[in-house]
Amino acid sequence: PPADAEAHYDLGVFLLERDRPADAVTAFTAAVGVRPDYAEAHNNMASVLRDQGHVAEAEHAYRKALSLRRDYIEAYVNLAAMLDGDDHGDEALRVLGEALKINARHTPTLIQIARTQLRKMNYEQAEQAARLALQNEPNSADAHAVLAQILHETDRLHDAIDAFEATLRLKPSLIEANSMYGVC
Repeated sequence: PPADAEAHYDLGVFLLERDRPADAVTAFTAAVGVRPDYAEAHNNMASVLRDQGHVAEAEHAYRKALSLRRDYIEAYVNLAAMLDGDDHGDEALRVLGEALKINARHTPTLIQIARTQLRKMNYEQAEQAARLALQNEPNSADAHAVLAQILHETDRLHDAIDAFEATLRLKPSLIEANSMYGVC
């Protein structure tokens, strides 16, 4: 019954919150065993598998979630982040293009586009995506952080420092900004 799938899913989330990823994968696997069309369980299982370094299995689970829910924008962003981190930036951008078809103003999608373009050293496209994200959510620490990195990479250090300071003001714990701020 669907209630059993929900119980397994909830258990998986609970286990993740208690830093028990292997047990969480078991719970998410049980959830999709009961309800194979449970896109959210596939997505969460993929995220845990990715974090454990099981990239091929994670990619399969993300793509399964997307085959079940073509409008699942969070799964597109998660898959793209994993692909980008695994040095498949072109495929990541293709996946993010699909996410933009769902919502062209989705801030996490724009931030991931900026990160991917930055890694590909496409600074103009990266900056454009970061600035669009900030238009949508001016208080997004993640958008300020990626913009700061772009500005730093393009030798606009004064502007980079301003963006890093905005990041730290919004989210003092953001390690990315703290480590980059020391570079400026």
